[in-house]
Amino acid sequence: MNQHYLHLLSNHAPIIGVMLATVFLAAGLILKNKTVKISSLFLFLFTAVCAIVANATGEGAEEAVEEMAGVSHRVIHRHEEVGERFLMTCMALGLFSVLTLIFEWKKKGFVRYFYFLMLLVSLLSCFFAYRTGKTGGKIRRPEYIMPQDTVRMKRPS
Repeated sequence: MNQHYLHLLSNHAPIIGVMLATVFLAAGLILKNKTVKISSLFLFLFTAVCAIVANATGEGAEEAVEEMAGVSHRVIHRHEEVGERFLMTCMALGLFSVLTLIFEWKKKGFVRYFYFLMLLVSLLSCFFAYRTGKTGGKIRRPEYIMPQDTVRMKRPS
């Protein structure tokens, strides 16, 4: 297995994970269900680990496709930039999840503020997840490339 293959295997988990965890967190807050909220925290932790793996294999994936005909370096660069923002929000959610679990365990009263902070960060993370997936899909799916993305596109031989 090479990094390109591992990137293709791992890149969907953080995107789906952060969106699912956000829904769980919102449902837990609306229903005031501690079990659902804690489940979302563990899902955010899993998502953070998956985002680290996807990011770590991204460079190898880039090297595997950057010289292929029809691949836009501009699209790859945009995907990388948005992916880094997504990684940062996922890591923040992972850190907040650990802190929130500790505060829950110690029965701190201010833990509810952490849940709302996490909901705000997770909504931002969902935006970056969407953008990361969209720009990643454009790398090898030319039918999704818009005219402004084709400036540096290589011509087939």
